[in-house]
Amino acid sequence: MSLKPGTQHPITIEKLVFQGWGFGRIHGAAVFVPNSLPGDELIVEIQTRKKRHLMAKRIELVKSSNYRSESRCIHYPLCGGCQLMDVDYEQQLILKRAILEDCFEGQFPELLGKFTKLIPSPVDRYYRNKMDFAFAKTDEQGLYLGLKERGRYDHIIPITDCQLMSKDCMNIITDLCTLLNQTDLSAWDYERNTGALRYAGLRQSKKHDQYMLTLICGENCKKTIAPLMKTLCKQHPNLSSVHYLFNGAPGDNLQGLSVEQLEGTPQIYEGLDDQEFAISPLSFFQTNSTGAEKLYACTREMADLEKTDTVLDLYCGTGTIGLSIAPYVKNVIGIEENPSATKDADANATHNKVENISFRTGRVKNILKFEALSADLVIVDPPRSGLVPKALRRTAELKAPRLVYVSCNPTTLTRDLKEFTKLGYEVEEIVGVDMFPNTYHIETVTRLNFVAV
Repeated sequence: MSLKPGTQHPITIEKLVFQGWGFGRIHGAAVFVPNSLPGDELIVEIQTRKKRHLMAKRIELVKSSNYRSESRCIHYPLCGGCQLMDVDYEQQLILKRAILEDCFEGQFPELLGKFTKLIPSPVDRYYRNKMDFAFAKTDEQGLYLGLKERGRYDHIIPITDCQLMSKDCMNIITDLCTLLNQTDLSAWDYERNTGALRYAGLRQSKKHDQYMLTLICGENCKKTIAPLMKTLCKQHPNLSSVHYLFNGAPGDNLQGLSVEQLEGTPQIYEGLDDQEFAISPLSFFQTNSTGAEKLYACTREMADLEKTDTVLDLYCGTGTIGLSIAPYVKNVIGIEENPSATKDADANATHNKVENISFRTGRVKNILKFEALSADLVIVDPPRSGLVPKALRRTAELKAPRLVYVSCNPTTLTRDLKEFTKLGYEVEEIVGVDMFPNTYHIETVTRLNFVAV
């Protein structure tokens, strides 16, 4: 039977894999199907043929998976923000554990016995403290804000009741659009890469119920926007920080661009446990505040901290992990490439009166090459792409007795753990921490010990 693109076939989904795709087989060929769950019986259409697998789209749901229930979100499944909104949270945890086990089994089977538990998020709705909404404009609706349609980069779905951000967030973006519709500003065109309004980034301090709004614009329209932001802040007293950023380039990379404060304070503060952290418009901060407390508690437990420890905190961002462990160790050195993040990290240390921590700005691989650093414990929390080879090798060459790897991508984690074991480390334990309910994403914390002599 032909498996050419455009042909349709029946398939039963066997499992869910990390990308949130269902996996099944057609005449022995591996097939991935987005928007499907284990147990689904489908009619699918082959889209593309790769060297080792096929990609297909769902045409008809013949029999629904037992995992599936009613979605609580009116925008699901058209919106691409969530993949598991129609699965009860307890069932989501079962699927996420299976996703991790599938990653380990396929790439590094020895890890299966090291995976001990999965810590759930304290809340599974309205948990996010950050969301970027995209602008769009039609003759019927005028300007509106939303999220990209599932499977498309160029079409924005209007969002009025997101289940991930707070109700106040929805009210702010509604009133923002009302004000902007008084202007003739255009929305970004993803085909032509032109337009005035690109994104509205909204951050929330869950502890203090404060909001920060950052408008990313493709044309210089600050003079038009600025007076409207005064009105918006009057309408929403808890909107305490508003910023403007011009990005006329085709891509969405904002690093190195200048952010201008329009209203309120330059930062907002979020509380985690008994510490507070400054959040700037472009700084990284965990998007699930209550989940972050669970993640950092797990990291401290896995690190087996001692008062005599010198700790290297690599890819430290705004210093949240390092500051959370500083009270339990001798000293902490954080390394971070983003100058804005290390500036916030220094401010966070001062704000929390933590004196046994310092920060270096630069790429991890370079600082480890040119500075003679040593540590009893190394913590790495790299971006989704994992560790670059030189950074991994130079981290291993420190021969720190303990290494804790915090990861948001089990595929790159598994790749890197395999390399660490070749360089003298042994994986002791892996714990999952669910920071992203209703999506396939999952965080992990891994403890490694240096065993080579």
